[in-house]
Amino acid sequence: MQETQATESQSTSVVLESGRYKTRSLVLGWVSALLVVAVVGLGAWIVFADDSGQELTAEQEQSLETIEAYLAAWNAGDGAAADALMDPNGFLEDVGGRWYVADGSHARYLESLQSMGFTLELIDTYAMGNIVLVTYRSAEGANPENPNVYYMSPDGTQIRWVIEPYPLGTP
Repeated sequence: MQETQATESQSTSVVLESGRYKTRSLVLGWVSALLVVAVVGLGAWIVFADDSGQELTAEQEQSLETIEAYLAAWNAGDGAAADALMDPNGFLEDVGGRWYVADGSHARYLESLQSMGFTLELIDTYAMGNIVLVTYRSAEGANPENPNVYYMSPDGTQIRWVIEPYPLGTP
């Protein structure tokens, strides 16, 4: 009799344990599925979101004007004018190195590029706060579309730094 009660209580506890694990597995499965759906939905929203109706702030408008003036100075080979639009401690970094405004290497670099006939054609701009992504291609058409990331002063009147990563489509 005692053996029967012990066996019944053991089998009852095994059933309860397995039921608990099934419930836990079911809950974790649903939570995992919801997380996957949320991540896929967020990714789709980021990729396909249409923000064309959003208005730029005055600071962002000023940033775009500053960048356009900077590119005009670049295309003219006027390193001093480009430096005037940058923070005194600012720099340009691309795959060839980093050129600072303070030591004059930034102006010399822009002037050397222009002397080789390298000019830029602006394609599009994307402003996010005081960071502006600019896509361009060389006016000669030799380069693929390239992105530049500009970090602007809060009022948009100075470029703090410019980073040019590798061209789009390169490994």
